[in-house]
Amino acid sequence: MITRRLLGHLPVNIAQAVAGFGAVAAFTRLLDPADYGRYTLVLVASQLAHTLTITWAEAAAFRFHAHAKSQNRLADHFATLKWIILGVQAASVLVIAALWLLLRHDPPLAVAACLAAGASAMRFVTRISRETDRADHNVARYSWRETAFTLLGLALGIACAANTQLGPGAPFLGLLIGGAFI
Repeated sequence: MITRRLLGHLPVNIAQAVAGFGAVAAFTRLLDPADYGRYTLVLVASQLAHTLTITWAEAAAFRFHAHAKSQNRLADHFATLKWIILGVQAASVLVIAALWLLLRHDPPLAVAACLAAGASAMRFVTRISRETDRADHNVARYSWRETAFTLLGLALGIACAANTQLGPGAPFLGLLIGGAFI
């Protein structure tokens, strides 16, 4: 049983490694050094913000799923998650507006920060469904969707960087579109 679960998560781990190395390889070549620096700064800041503000809700979706299911209260569980999602989305709109105002002196950085905030909010929405799959021990579905999200976001980010003038915002637009698709 444990071997099957470990093997089920293997595609996710491989996709994350490919995305990590692929992003560095692609974006260092597609973005000029200043834009790559902006992209890296926004990436680190958005990951930190996501960890501090959203990760708890993703963990709660996983942690409380089994308890809600055992008490036949999944409808309440998902209703709570929907309200959290709405709150996060509303906060994201405010964060994006604040980022735009604070960073308007550096338009490429402002666009990247706003797209990163939108991509983070989209990731949260899609992550809730993937955590539900994981909580239901549907490792194959979780693995497929997480792998698809990771690789599609990378591929679309590379395509946006190669075909648009968004500079450091292009990778985040790819993640946002990939999340919407998933």
